[in-house]
Amino acid sequence: MKANSQPGMCEFLIGKNCDVNALDKLKRTPLMDAAEVGCLEAVKILLKHHANIDAVDNEGFNALSYCIDFVSKKDQKFYDTAKHLVQNDANVNSEGKFARRTILHCAAAQGDKEFVYDLIENKRAKVKVKDNEGKTPVDYAKQTNNLELAQYLEQHANAENTDCSFVHI
Repeated sequence: MKANSQPGMCEFLIGKNCDVNALDKLKRTPLMDAAEVGCLEAVKILLKHHANIDAVDNEGFNALSYCIDFVSKKDQKFYDTAKHLVQNDANVNSEGKFARRTILHCAAAQGDKEFVYDLIENKRAKVKVKDNEGKTPVDYAKQTNNLELAQYLEQHANAENTDCSFVHI
């Protein structure tokens, strides 16, 4: 079953008992397809019918990975879809397939302070992760002149340096 950004078709196929976790030849799921085109309604329908949010394809990418590559300020649908996936427990440290950004990079670029706080404080997003250009979420916040957010991210990046466990003692 391919989502193809058509929520009505998703409902129809689910009504015909099609498997919401069916795999194509690349081991991609309908949820990955819906996320890749930023179809939030199809994503919601698939998740409502227990689509596996943790499924990974042949290359190790999940639905969030496919979605975050297309997040931009010009088109809100991919960001909204990515946020919904995160709110449904997608792995926040998943990297996009091409740009290698995480949802934290995207949230910092959007200047979405509340979501950034949630990602770090509740979802345990990694702050020091770099995209394919070597940029961190801090860099994205600075690019948008959001100095308050950049400072918050820098503090948490520094905290990642000081984290220790009993192994370190």
